Amino acid sequence: MPRELRLNLEVQDNVVPALFLQEALERGLTRFFSDTWPCTTKLDAPDAVWLSTGPHGTLAALELDDGVFGLVNLGFGSAYVQVAATTDEAAKAGLEKLRDLLPRTKREREGRVPVSFWSYGPHGPMPMGRTLSVPSWEEIAGNYAGDTKDGLSRLMTGDLPWRGGQLILWHGETGTGKTTALRALAREWATWCEPHYITDPEKFFGDRSDYMLSVMLQAEMYDDEDGEMDPDMTAGIVASVGHGMWAVPPIQFYGRQEGEATPTWRLLILEDTGELLSADARMQAGQGLSRFLNVVDGLIGQGLRILVLVTTNEELGRLHPAISRPGRCASNVLFTRMPVEQANAWLAERENETTVKEPRTLAELYALVEGWDAVTERQQTGFG
Repeated sequence: MPRELRLNLEVQDNVVPALFLQEALERGLTRFFSDTWPCTTKLDAPDAVWLSTGPHGTLAALELDDGVFGLVNLGFGSAYVQVAATTDEAAKAGLEKLRDLLPRTKREREGRVPVSFWSYGPHGPMPMGRTLSVPSWEEIAGNYAGDTKDGLSRLMTGDLPWRGGQLILWHGETGTGKTTALRALAREWATWCEPHYITDPEKFFGDRSDYMLSVMLQAEMYDDEDGEMDPDMTAGIVASVGHGMWAVPPIQFYGRQEGEATPTWRLLILEDTGELLSADARMQAGQGLSRFLNVVDGLIGQGLRILVLVTTNEELGRLHPAISRPGRCASNVLFTRMPVEQANAWLAERENETTVKEPRTLAELYALVEGWDAVTERQQTGFG
């Protein structure tokens, strides 16, 4: 049957994807397969049909075999590839060639964890992958006192009521070590849970409902009931881009190593989000609070293998009472200053002769060890 492709694209500095689709159509290639994986290898393809490089990465169209045409999008720590062919077998063989050309970056078992950072841009929700250096819980447990340490210890071992969509709430004043604990949690949960950091929570729970749904459902869209990628969906991924879940492919930054299962849960991380959870949040942020509650234990979150971790510097009493009610909040940890006796022992362990006479935050203690001035500024926000 005759085929015609009409492209209506916002072309800025890259037309390679459009040329790839046009060429595939002209050749009568009717099977489109795609895949994505973590990759930091530079593309070496001097014979590429089309090649475009820039600050955001590399795009290339490649001849993979007779009747097999490939598109590579390499950047931000990941490779997203598409293969067009006349048969399913030829397309799968083309994917294997690209996997050999651009090998998967293996996740280091100790001290390094890949994280997906999400933001909402001009073309919708977009993730960017980074691999971060992270401490183990054993390394940092001594930074926390009393109930804070006990609550974190339970979390680090995965001691949670196993129901998807629940909230993990960390609150306490600035400098008490929430970000450090967050990095350790990503490491301790690395074998079963992928961290997804939301850089702009005001948009995530604001008027961009497509943003929230894309991040939450991007894996569920392609999984079957057992959590495995549905092979029948693979060929449809290319066709669904722009019409399915807002052009977000099923991204998995964790590479499966031999004998190791791919993480099946996701942890959505929202740092310093107190204004979203305040008692007057409905007045300040419209429907943001309502959407948030629907995520953590409403209809949207039902059946999803998602946990939501929120950190805030606000006092618990200033938060909306619906946030911390039993059943909704799987874990509620208050980060406190280190007591005097423990703080002085902590300093002595680091061969610092200074002593303190009142409880101190972790940031203040590090300031003493490193010789900084007293910490008066707000700690920098971010998971990195």
